[in-house]
Amino acid sequence: MNQQVVACRALANAQGISKNLENQGVTVDYVGAQISDLINQGYVPMVC
Repeated sequence: MNQQVVACRALANAQGISKNLENQGVTVDYVGAQISDLINQGYVPMVC
């Protein structure tokens, strides 16, 4: 199974770790629209 790791750019920027994540091969992107689409498809987000 080949999956891509994606981190939320807003949170990564707020924590000052965007470049570090990107240097490790993590895609850093704004994910609000992606999460909204998944919720509309019936997925339930894991919220603590």
